[in-house]
Amino acid sequence: MAKVLVTKDKLDNLAEAISEKSAVATPLTIDQMTAAVQSITIGDTEINNQEKTVIPTEERQYITADSGYTGLDQVTIEPIDSGYVSSGVARKTSSDLSVVGDTITVPAGYYENAASTSVAAGSLRYSG
Repeated sequence: MAKVLVTKDKLDNLAEAISEKSAVATPLTIDQMTAAVQSITIGDTEINNQEKTVIPTEERQYITADSGYTGLDQVTIEPIDSGYVSSGVARKTSSDLSVVGDTITVPAGYYENAASTSVAAGSLRYSG
């Protein structure tokens, strides 16, 4: 355990502040201070914290306690679904596919559903 130097004035000020908040008339010893601090209440308000679970969105969310609660004990943020694609990714449709001669052009991007286009009969070449 590390030793620290605390002046008597500072310790007296701390004891006095704790005594005032805990309505104790006599000065407190060091050992009594811990119990006194733990028993301090905020007026007549009983602490009633809430736990919340949040579903991620693409918008900023402000998480606060609901009415009737004094604060939050824990906020759980659910994981993003493994199939999630943000709105910043351009979604493509079959109208984005193009066919010129024997070349089908498939643009980069996210296809929300299967995309297809008709191709004239003939031989197609793949160049990758």
